[in-house]
Amino acid sequence: MNLEIVAIYSQNLKEDEMTQDLESFNFPIVVELSEKNGFGAEIFHFFVASPSGLQGEVENGGSKHLRGLILMNKFNWKVVHRAIENLINHSRHLKDWKEVVEFWSRYSRYDSEDL
Repeated sequence: MNLEIVAIYSQNLKEDEMTQDLESFNFPIVVELSEKNGFGAEIFHFFVASPSGLQGEVENGGSKHLRGLILMNKFNWKVVHRAIENLINHSRHLKDWKEVVEFWSRYSRYDSEDL
């Protein structure tokens, strides 16, 4: 399928904004995808974090599952876009939305996953 990004956003940070601490961050983002020139969008959820932003997640001997994580040293929206474009490029061979959702669900949480 020929996918395109409809939108990437976070309720924590607008796309034209930068996080206050570029080296210690951990927040959710939403990615909306559609078929190129298609209508509507499918929604996938990720977390964008730095290693130091994740440090507090397991300080007391706990654990954390990392599906849906985009890990980077310094926050940069361009890197986020490149990470999503990389997934798009690796899913071009897929035939339909069922296959796309299965593939993308390895790396993110699909909006309708709990249904």
